Amino acid sequence: MLSLVQGIDRVPTLHDSWQVEVEDRIVDNTSRYRAEKERAAMKDIRTHVRLVTTPHARPLAHFHDKKELLKCVRDIFRIQSEAFSRHVLYRDCSVGNCMIEDGPDGPQGCLIDWERAVETTVRGQYDMIGTIPFLSVSLLEQMKAVISSGHRKTSASESASFAHSYFMQRSTVKYTPSDNIEALLFVLVSIIISYDGPMGQKRVSDGFDFDESLLAQWSNNGLEDLRSAMYSKFAFLIDRTEDCLVDEIAPYFEDILKVVEQWRQLHGRAYLTQGQVQFKDVFKILDDFIAEMPDGEKSPELQSNSLQLHEDSIAVSQAISSVNLTSPPPAASKKRLLDVDSMDSELMFSKCPRTF
Repeated sequence: MLSLVQGIDRVPTLHDSWQVEVEDRIVDNTSRYRAEKERAAMKDIRTHVRLVTTPHARPLAHFHDKKELLKCVRDIFRIQSEAFSRHVLYRDCSVGNCMIEDGPDGPQGCLIDWERAVETTVRGQYDMIGTIPFLSVSLLEQMKAVISSGHRKTSASESASFAHSYFMQRSTVKYTPSDNIEALLFVLVSIIISYDGPMGQKRVSDGFDFDESLLAQWSNNGLEDLRSAMYSKFAFLIDRTEDCLVDEIAPYFEDILKVVEQWRQLHGRAYLTQGQVQFKDVFKILDDFIAEMPDGEKSPELQSNSLQLHEDSIAVSQAISSVNLTSPPPAASKKRLLDVDSMDSELMFSKCPRTF
């Protein structure tokens, strides 16, 4: 599938590929890992292939500043939009597949892992695939409906693992570009909640607890109960308050909260009116916001150093507060500023502490 999108700017360039052999002339594929009775139900058999691509890139979470982050997200939109114009639908948008390439024209967003992309069809029905924390509400709803359709009764704890094999083998879902757009929103929300700032600084500030965050409902809890993940995301998207994320995000990202809220509300309105979010709608929001952003954000090194100093200051304060100061410390002996000895008519500075 990668060959169909060659030539789109910031899509990896394919240089070479080969099938992986587990033994001489025996190619590795998914049928080797399924019980014989399950093989007949498999929709396809996937072959293990290694690819050589360029360029080298860094993760999206390793952005240098907020403006770079949003510009790279916009670049990834452009890639998906151009691919769709070539009748290719990318279906696996996640934090791990969104990257930044440092090119001669500066950092730009790029998109890797095109294995699950498909050529578009008139019906728009495709095998289910994706990463649960980033799946749209629509896809989660379809997944839950199929699992609950009576083919097999499952407990909530079985939903995730069974859902993956079930969709891989038997069922299709309606997948649209709007699902990709929503997935990229969840990617951005994931970053501004789980990171403290640029260069991949994992969130440690302000007592952050992932298990108590919105993301836990979409990932840990989502793996156990797809319905809860679906309802949580739906409630998030249709929330009419303009600051529903303010208590979730890291303080560093507060000044880009406006654009995230505008994007979120697009999807909320679409679900309430049974509409579809279009690429052009989000392009306009991002373009308008990025155009107003200043270029003078502190360097990532300075941001990192400031954060480290802040953390060190907290640690020192905590250490001092734990010291028992019930008895005064012993008085320090006072010393003269300068002791001078005479030796062969030369001045010898033996000790020179200041008096305290």
